[in-house]
Amino acid sequence: MEVHVIYWIVAALALLLAAAALGIWMQKKRVKRSKALRMAARMLACAGVICGAVSVIVGINDHGVSTKKPLPTEEPALTASGEMGETAADAAAPIDAEAAAQEDIVPAADMAAPAESVPEETVQPLRIDGTASDAPVLNGATALGPVYEAFMEKVYDPLPEDRSALLHVDTTPAAYEALLNRTADVIFVADPSEEQRAEAESRGLEMVFTPFAREAFVFFVDNHNYIGNLTAQQVRDIYSGRIADWSEVGGDAGPITAYQRNPGSGSQSMMLRFMGDDELMEAPGTETMGSIIMQVADYEVGGGSIGYSFRYYFTEMVGNDQTHMLNLDGVAPTVENIQNGTYPALTTVYAVYLADNENPLVRRLCEWTTSDEARAIVEQIGYVPYAEPSA
Repeated sequence: MEVHVIYWIVAALALLLAAAALGIWMQKKRVKRSKALRMAARMLACAGVICGAVSVIVGINDHGVSTKKPLPTEEPALTASGEMGETAADAAAPIDAEAAAQEDIVPAADMAAPAESVPEETVQPLRIDGTASDAPVLNGATALGPVYEAFMEKVYDPLPEDRSALLHVDTTPAAYEALLNRTADVIFVADPSEEQRAEAESRGLEMVFTPFAREAFVFFVDNHNYIGNLTAQQVRDIYSGRIADWSEVGGDAGPITAYQRNPGSGSQSMMLRFMGDDELMEAPGTETMGSIIMQVADYEVGGGSIGYSFRYYFTEMVGNDQTHMLNLDGVAPTVENIQNGTYPALTTVYAVYLADNENPLVRRLCEWTTSDEARAIVEQIGYVPYAEPSA
């Protein structure tokens, strides 16, 4: 029932009730002979009858108006270039320009509505044709491989039969090299080293960083070492050479062997930032993230060794049960402590592209990594979605 019909019905009932109430009051007060009051009661009753009649007439007119709802239209799909394409119904139905002019409809060919004018409910999640020539090529750090592989499986539809042409799970140095050499469009990595930044600057290239996850930088020892906590300063002292024996940090007497990663790796760049003004001493180095964990686990010389990596790689990708992570300043590197920012060695994970990349899908893919859809993937895999640090 239309709203204005209801108004007329309510008015009719109100007037009739008022007339009845006035008549009852006149009987109780014995003022039946008052001509003015009798006239008022009749006028209220007549007005109520008129309003009731009007509501019937309006209701009949409304019933004759067509209430047929428009047929739902197909939602436009994203083309490989990321633009909104025609639906099948649009392509099949030619526009009658004369009829359009009569109904004040602008033919689609003449429309130039900006993206902001598209209703929010028609905006679709990002989808990229993985078989098209402009599908972005992805690369990144080993520890982030599960994340950007899942991103590809979610966004690229359809996927190419051979996804190796678009997806390379690499090391951090190789990923940055691929980006600067333009053999990769988007890389998924931690912060670059000073050398990698300098290389980009020397080539006149600007890298654009989109943060999408947070991760803990962790230190670990073999299980024969009962040390479970070090302060951040103790770790710096060990890796600078100022502390050389475990007895100096509460352990059994014995020399400390402090393993490092290769220059340019994500964990080595993070370690340099962690050290701050303290200079790293010369120490045994390893080429891969897996090898540093194995070397710490297999260390048999008296004393013991220490190494570093990223939490997800250490806990989920290696699965080594002969080593254990250390608390840092008494705080464990848990997901909760990454989320609340209490763990003292945190790093940000980025989707990175070159500012002069002319493929619009590249920028859109990086922006998508901050969406709710991408955040759900990040959490499901075991990383912590990025959130702006609280002031």
